[in-house]
Amino acid sequence: MEFVVKFDVDNDAFGERGSPAFQLEVSRILGKIAEKALFISNDVGTVVIHDSNGNRVGEWGWQQ
Repeated sequence: MEFVVKFDVDNDAFGERGSPAFQLEVSRILGKIAEKALFISNDVGTVVIHDSNGNRVGEWGWQQ
């Protein structure tokens, strides 16, 4: 079983790649995933990832 996280960083919420805004947004998303991973079982499928602007940017979940 694998834990897979995939999200697109090519929108305004991330700013310039490598910038403090970019790093902050990536950290925010990874922190949210870590919080939710405690309560999401592996039979749920995938969970949607939203950026700080509310846009859907990807998903995460368990894969067989």
